[in-house]
Amino acid sequence: ANGVIAGGLVGTAKNTSIIHCSTTGTASFSCTTRDSYAGGLVGWQNGGSISDCFSTMVVTAFSSSKVYAGGIVAVQYSGGIENCHSTGRVSVSSSSSNSYAGGLVGLQRDSILNSSSTSPVSCESLGASSDAYAGGLVGYQTMGSITGSFSEGSVSCSSAHLSCAGGLIGQQFASALITINCYSTGTVTCSSSNAFFYAMAGGLVGYQTGGVITSCYSTGAVYTSGLARPIAGGLVGLGGAVINSFWDSQTSGLDTSAGGTSRTTAQMKSMANYIAWNSPAQTDRKSTRLNS
Repeated sequence: ANGVIAGGLVGTAKNTSIIHCSTTGTASFSCTTRDSYAGGLVGWQNGGSISDCFSTMVVTAFSSSKVYAGGIVAVQYSGGIENCHSTGRVSVSSSSSNSYAGGLVGLQRDSILNSSSTSPVSCESLGASSDAYAGGLVGYQTMGSITGSFSEGSVSCSSAHLSCAGGLIGQQFASALITINCYSTGTVTCSSSNAFFYAMAGGLVGYQTGGVITSCYSTGAVYTSGLARPIAGGLVGLGGAVINSFWDSQTSGLDTSAGGTSRTTAQMKSMANYIAWNSPAQTDRKSTRLNS
């Protein structure tokens, strides 16, 4: 990666396995001329794996160029993440370019398995042509898969151009993506100050331009604001390749979504709602979680 890279444990992890590690504290930095990468555990992952790790580190990053930040990894270029968790706040801002923020990963290109985040996420891009992407788990997903994972932190995203915010994923971009057996419960807010561009928000995914969502749900409230053309969905803001997935129309405040099926709160708590899901263990876990 070209730019300034920082991680609570290591800046760049290349063809390296990181196992049973944790970080705590605060990571805060700014860069005026180059792209910035800040992760609670790793700044840039290129090969290898990260497993059984957690971070409570508060991550804050600013740049006049592109900014990437995640509670565990800022950019997952290649290499898997499994059984990892983050809780620290993730906040990013760019004064003139795009920004990407996720509770676990800012930008994802590989697999995430059985991982979670309760990190509050905030992301802003102030440049006139700058986009912002924020997700409770992943800000921007260009490749790979997310399986058996969840997010529970709030998500806030704003820009002067395109804004995409999702309880789990801000934007799903490529056609080969798979998201299965995942959920999100955090509140999602999204805004743009440009009347000619969109603010897209979804309880699970803000903007889905590719990939398939299977056996997932969301319960968080979803809000859009600003001068932009607002697009809000209980499960998906814009997109719609969704199979056997649901959102709570009462807690989200929305009766519509680009994909998925609306359910009342009572229906969401019933195991019968998930009868079409493939795994009995996953069906039981979802219903038990909603009833807890």
